Amino acid sequence: MKSKLVFVLATALVAISCSKEPEVTLVSGVHLDALDRSTRPHDDFYQFANGRWLDSTEIPEIYSGYTVYHEVRENVDEALRTIIDDAASGDASPGTEARQVGDLYSTWMDTETINALGVEPVRDVLDSVAAIDSPEALSKSMAELARMGVTVPFGTYVYADLKESDRYAVYLGQSGITMPNRDYYLQIDNENFAKAREGLPVYIANMLVRTGMAEDAAAAAAGEVYALEAAIAEAQWDSVRNRDPQAAYNPYPLDSLPELGNNLDWAQAVTALGLDDVDKVIVRQPSYFEALDGIIADTPIKTWKNYLAFHVMDTSASLLDETTDTIAFEYRNRILYGQAEQQPRWKRGIQMVNGLLGEAVGKLYVAEHFPPDAKAKMEELVQNVIVTLEDSIDELEWRTEETRIKAREKLSKFTP
Repeated sequence: MKSKLVFVLATALVAISCSKEPEVTLVSGVHLDALDRSTRPHDDFYQFANGRWLDSTEIPEIYSGYTVYHEVRENVDEALRTIIDDAASGDASPGTEARQVGDLYSTWMDTETINALGVEPVRDVLDSVAAIDSPEALSKSMAELARMGVTVPFGTYVYADLKESDRYAVYLGQSGITMPNRDYYLQIDNENFAKAREGLPVYIANMLVRTGMAEDAAAAAAGEVYALEAAIAEAQWDSVRNRDPQAAYNPYPLDSLPELGNNLDWAQAVTALGLDDVDKVIVRQPSYFEALDGIIADTPIKTWKNYLAFHVMDTSASLLDETTDTIAFEYRNRILYGQAEQQPRWKRGIQMVNGLLGEAVGKLYVAEHFPPDAKAKMEELVQNVIVTLEDSIDELEWRTEETRIKAREKLSKFTP
């Protein structure tokens, strides 16, 4: 199976020489061996630029797609593995960033302890879900889980206010489904979507069994949870409507949120989300929340509890024991995305540490692989680009003087 490839420049850094230095040979950054010279570029430039690479490259079993960027990342991962292994050796001083990196990686690689713990690391969260006994408690639990990163029917994030760009705003939007988007639930004539739909109830049941539920009860609960997700998906906006910036910008003062419905206890949710001091939220899909209000009213608390318990497990699976992790891989990676094999644990560990302690990992990497002369060459390259832009501003005949002044002003504010 072949993947697509964006036309890519090689990652080599070429120093730009000045008149005082010896002449250097400039090397093309284009992968000439990737070109398909049997195709004329003006007939199909993509095939011309990438054809031989596409024909000769197989997707490794641990990936669902592959590009030259993956090749670069493979090299970086190997370098990071050495660095992080060294940090995990225990020689780094306590409290240092290297020790933090090493301790986190060592914990991830301690599969003996992880497997012995099973799903107990999330037992307190599962118990809190099991204790839900009212609509008010359901609303509070959803909001608390959302803050933990667990999938629930809504999500919040902070971003620049799209109509007041000098301030940030809290956005409230639709969420709550396991498959990638609503089309998976609704487009019944799509073969790939059908496979994902067929696998989802099995996945839900397997995860509920991991919480301690009997298999028969888990199978019945999985059908109800799937039906709930399908109802949520049907209420959601499609991707086209979500891309409409005007339609998706709907400011609501906090005391106006009950206008979207009262079955979701907004007072409980706002407090649990930590939004009491916020003056407004931007609701991206108001009609979705109005529909969700009806879904909350029509769905038994027991079904909601099973839904939330499943999503606690789904969100946490990669951090739990190998049995739970494998269940998640079989559905999320193999069925949804066609990945044939799980990545080696060390590789996933590198990605996890880099995601959580990226700044610290970056410092260790730079100290090992980015010497001062490399930075100096890059600074020289950037400065040459700036000089070239300055010349371009002055030399292009179609620009008016007013435009030149504004362009020079803009360029003067560029900070490498």
